Amino acid sequence: MLTTQGVITVTSTAPACSMKIVQGRDPLAQPTTLLFLGDIATMVFETEGGGRYDIFVSDCKVHDGSNEGIITLVDEFGCPGHRKLIGLTNYDNRIVPGRAFAYSHFKVFKFPDKDNVYFECRCHVCLGSCEKPVCTGDGGSFGKRRRREALVDSTLPDTNMTVNLFNTITVIVPDDEASGQRALAAEKPIPYRDRLPHVAQTSGDCATPLYLIIAVVILGLLMLLFMTLSAFFYHNSRHQRKSVDDLHESSIYSGSRMTSVANTPAPRY
Repeated sequence: MLTTQGVITVTSTAPACSMKIVQGRDPLAQPTTLLFLGDIATMVFETEGGGRYDIFVSDCKVHDGSNEGIITLVDEFGCPGHRKLIGLTNYDNRIVPGRAFAYSHFKVFKFPDKDNVYFECRCHVCLGSCEKPVCTGDGGSFGKRRRREALVDSTLPDTNMTVNLFNTITVIVPDDEASGQRALAAEKPIPYRDRLPHVAQTSGDCATPLYLIIAVVILGLLMLLFMTLSAFFYHNSRHQRKSVDDLHESSIYSGSRMTSVANTPAPRY
């Protein structure tokens, strides 16, 4: 409770703070680790505490994993370090009853020759409410945050807490969209018809399905079989016709000979 001397009396410690990165602008969206370059995403910080606690975010930095080329997204006072990359931090305790939210929209970017972007932020959990900065248009702040008017008795349990939070995203370049679709396969089932392999055509970007190639090959084999059978039957028919002609000719010669023999007079003895 808050006494007339401005001292807060508590009987519990501060709750933890969590961090997630979501696609789009909805702070209640599901977290993701895969984003496309140039898209809009949101850093979301959240703490529970039954409405008695508030949060404040500062010192958000990103790097490529080697701690080189570090970029400050949110400075030590809680203001944007680069307004072209990230907007002001929004604080809202009404999104979900009993929870405090802080979130910032940013444009997805990446480091040269690196696909992963590593985030490091500080989340401060305060009993009551945290003092928020007043940031200028160029990303700076009007000085340090004002000291809280209500003091916390140091002999009581730790009612304020500061934690370092970490997160990582993988950024996909739009030209490598096929790789992104393969990476998203684990999250979205692929219909059976889309699992059929495709063969690229040299005349364009279209792809011919494999089943069309198989159909063409089968049709070609059937045509070859038809031509082979036709040639076989034609040859067999000619052979049978020749045999009949030869037999007919033999019959004619045999009949003529028999007629001559029959007309020859018998010898006289």
